[in-house]
Parts: sequence; C-alpha cells; structure tokens
Amino acid sequence: MFAKFVAMEHRGASIALVISFVLYSVLYQRAMLIGRDGYVWETPARNLPFEHMFMAVFFVHGLFLLLAARDPIRNLSLIDYSIVSGTLHGFVMYWDASRLGLADHLRPSGDVLATFFVPILLTLTHPRRFYLGDLFSRS
Repeated sequence: MFAKFVAMEHRGASIALVISFVLYSVLYQRAMLIGRDGYVWETPARNLPFEHMFMAVFFVHGLFLLLAARDPIRNLSLIDYSIVSGTLHGFVMYWDASRLGLADHLRPSGDVLATFFVPILLTLTHPRRFYLGDLFSRS
C-alpha cells in the first residue's frame, strides 16, 4: 500500500518516514482516543480540546512525513524539523512527568519514551547524516 511512497534512492529514509506517518497519524491517534494509562495526562484534569488540537497537529505532521517519503532529499527541512521538535517535545514531557510525579508516563510503554522514537528513527536514517556529524564520514 505504501510502496508508491518509498523512493528507491534513500530507501531507509523513505521507510522511516512511512513508519513515522503510521506512528503520528494512526497509532498516536488510537492511543489518545482509547486513553490508556501512560498516554493521557490527567493532571490537574483532562483537557479534551487540548488533546484534540494535538491529535490534529500530529495527524497533519504525519501526512506530510508520508509525502516526504517520496523524495527525502527535497524534504530535508521537514525531516530536520521533525527531529528537533520531536526531541524537544520528548524532553519537555520528561521534565513535566518527572516534576509532577507521573510515573505511568515514564514507563517504557508510556508516551514520554514513545515520543523519542520518531526523532531517533529519523536521525539514524537521515539522508545526509546531518545530525550525526562526522561520525560516518571517511577522511
């Protein structure tokens, strides 16, 4: 189904972008709608309009990542944005969960660690290895 979105050149980056689409536009939405422990923050109270806004933003972000899978090189700024914003989002969530004593969110099945998955995946498959610097260069 997603084969038409995978570029032959930079195949790893394309596959990572399709996986990111599935996570942001499908699985994240499912977790929020079901409201399972460790994924929905109820401190001090559950804020449904805020959750709906987040779901809409992540859904659209995922769609653009899917479109970027066709040509990752032409979409480097979106990939870079996804890495930086996802990492920052994860650290802010970690800080808040630690400060507020929300242990459910810090579990491996919780949303804080899940937030780091897409930035790590996109960094490891980045078409230009931008964020890994000279680690992979041969001089």
